[in-house]
Amino acid sequence: MLWEELRQDEFAAAIESSKGVCVLPIGCVESHGVHLPLACDVMHVAHHAKLAAQREPVVVFPSIYFGEKAGAGEYPGTIIFPESLIQQILEQCCKEIYRNGFKKIIILNGHGGNTNMLNNFARSSLLKRAGYIVFVASAGLFDCSPSKILKRVKDFPYLTAEDIQVLMTYTASSKKDGHGGFIETGWLLDARADLVRVDLMGAKSGKSTHAWDEFGKRKIYSPFSWMANHPDSLDCDYHEGLNERIARAMTELAVENVADIFAFIKNENISEKYYESWAAKNPLI
Repeated sequence: MLWEELRQDEFAAAIESSKGVCVLPIGCVESHGVHLPLACDVMHVAHHAKLAAQREPVVVFPSIYFGEKAGAGEYPGTIIFPESLIQQILEQCCKEIYRNGFKKIIILNGHGGNTNMLNNFARSSLLKRAGYIVFVASAGLFDCSPSKILKRVKDFPYLTAEDIQVLMTYTASSKKDGHGGFIETGWLLDARADLVRVDLMGAKSGKSTHAWDEFGKRKIYSPFSWMANHPDSLDCDYHEGLNERIARAMTELAVENVADIFAFIKNENISEKYYESWAAKNPLI
């Protein structure tokens, strides 16, 4: 159920069928090479949320397009908001979700750069005693790899022999699949095929420059490491053969994962009980 598509008289039933769970998709607007749209991270995570909510009813809040992108202004089209402002937007969205009757809020994240910010937001929400509980789930953790598809190939009868060969070749090659790569492109191809230029997938290099690898070896975080190592905003090896059928299989795996998260959060009761006991033991700060 999409929040913006519900009528006023449908809202009470939506809260009941969702067991008070609302999902807030978030991504960012940034470069993913030249073959994908700038809002790739928002589009695929919102698509997965919508389809998963059809399997496991929850209410999906309007997506947030503004993610953590500090320091990436050299890429045309990138939208950069201060983290403090994004946190304010998140807090106000959660307040409105809660005010309208939801107590559990799942932030479904499509952009890896948001991870630390969102985890911090979830923890900091405890100090405000807002009454709602925030959970963070990341699309980057979903296993939608070609090897996973091959293990369950019978679940995707529409895949052709040629498609299976593409997946087998990819798996055998041990190619890297990260930012703007095979899976992310597949998700967008299923969600918005009109915006994906598969023919341009290999136009830019996804190879790392390794310029900042020494920082990583020493477990030193630097805000420049990823961007310096990936000047074309790609982190992947090019591979041919991606098409709408393979993209559909990738999406079905993602949606299965998301629906499982929705079902778990809807039916677990430990978080609310623990929250109540925690609040009783921890004075307001």
